[in-house]
Amino acid sequence: MKKMIKIVCLLATTSLLAATPIYATQKSNKSAEKTQAVTVTDITKMVDDSIAKTKKLLPYLDDYPHKTVTIDESGDNTVRVLLKKNEDEEKILPNVVLWLDKKTGELKRFRLLNDANTDESLAKGETAVEQATAFLKQWYGEDMRGYRYNPYLSHTIGVPFSKVMNGLFYPSQSLRITVDSAGRITEGGQAPVPDSNFNYPVPEIEETRFDDPKDAIPVEEMETLVASMMTLSHDGDTFIYQPMFSGYIDAKTGKGLEIRQANYETPGPIVHVKPSGATFSVKTKEDAASYLKKERGIQATAADIREEAARDETKKRFWWKEGTEQEALVQADAATGEVVAYFTIDTEQNETKSVTREQARLLAIKEVEKYLPSGTTELMEIVNHRSENWRGNMFTFAPLHQGIPNLSHAFTVNIHGFQVTDFFGATKAKLAAKPTEGAKVVSAEQAAKAFLKENPLQLIYFYPKDNGKQAVLTYQAKQGYSLTKINAVTGKIIEPKNE
Repeated sequence: MKKMIKIVCLLATTSLLAATPIYATQKSNKSAEKTQAVTVTDITKMVDDSIAKTKKLLPYLDDYPHKTVTIDESGDNTVRVLLKKNEDEEKILPNVVLWLDKKTGELKRFRLLNDANTDESLAKGETAVEQATAFLKQWYGEDMRGYRYNPYLSHTIGVPFSKVMNGLFYPSQSLRITVDSAGRITEGGQAPVPDSNFNYPVPEIEETRFDDPKDAIPVEEMETLVASMMTLSHDGDTFIYQPMFSGYIDAKTGKGLEIRQANYETPGPIVHVKPSGATFSVKTKEDAASYLKKERGIQATAADIREEAARDETKKRFWWKEGTEQEALVQADAATGEVVAYFTIDTEQNETKSVTREQARLLAIKEVEKYLPSGTTELMEIVNHRSENWRGNMFTFAPLHQGIPNLSHAFTVNIHGFQVTDFFGATKAKLAAKPTEGAKVVSAEQAAKAFLKENPLQLIYFYPKDNGKQAVLTYQAKQGYSLTKINAVTGKIIEPKNE
């Protein structure tokens, strides 16, 4: 557990705490001897000096005179300062939080939080970029410490800036500045790459090696490489191409970077299956209780189940909850009653029962066989490239038509212990659906051309996790690329439906 030290500074009484020593670490006597003691007086003076400097950047700090200082001894050498308008503990908002370097007092991050902090309250467009840029110059100096506005990153959480090396953006070291509609700067500081899961340490830029951009494969040659990453599938109506890669390609080798924080799927091996012939019909709460008892071993009654319409009106949802310890959901097709999804909160019993990956895979296949239409003999196992933090054993299987998978109506099964905790599928009619016979598909190269026109690749530097001191020269697809689908018959981008 992290060791925290908190100092409540009531301005008039801070001098009373001056004699209390604070040590940067107390893990051992030996480390304590090597670490200089820092007194509350030192911290208080440093905080007061930093606030005075920050007020020149953020004049609204004058409205927040009451402060609480928290020191994380085992963290990143940061002092956290909470500023409030009054000392009433019940009134949390509004407040301002400053993160200061414990050694130098330099402002690292800040955030103004109040009830008005909503997406609608933020400034948008060029005005926000201009205001954020002007502020960053005031904060970091005219050179902005090598940061530049990065239009390729999302604006949903503020105006993004990234370091620039050799003329290329380095989004692995980025920050954001948030501006509200009144022109106030409400948040700023270093941040992970927006819209990503890259929340891991990145080495200091002065210690990082950057390859020469001239070593990159010409972008004109990337079309063939992207074509090799196109996956042909169908949705029961038409054929679809979709790029299946992390969105990051090593620009020197042309190989997709295996980024565990990026979610995508690729075709896997063929699985031979034998439908069980089981039928499930859940149209009422009584049906749901029966399904939970027979299939999931959950002793539920109709009175314990809540029925509700799903946002997709073609489905019904049946919730069961036992106190606060366990919860289960059965989702069924509204017309046929076919069960198309199941979910339950993991139990301690499941956590304690160990299961190998292959054992879990066989259990997942057995579960899928219960819902297959008769005559199904093969499925394609889809390889899930998921976050390394993904818990449990997850498997995806897609029905096939002439060797082409139906990715739109695939099965996803999660196994914890020896139990199915999540199941997402489709009706037998959708699983058996096939595209129109005789349809001709365009080449993967033509699909890649359409994809790249919509999603031009950008040459950047990127730092993969635990990559030593080396940044990778990388071609990156724009944020949200994985949503792009190409109609394989027309060769045109399929526009996403607004839900």
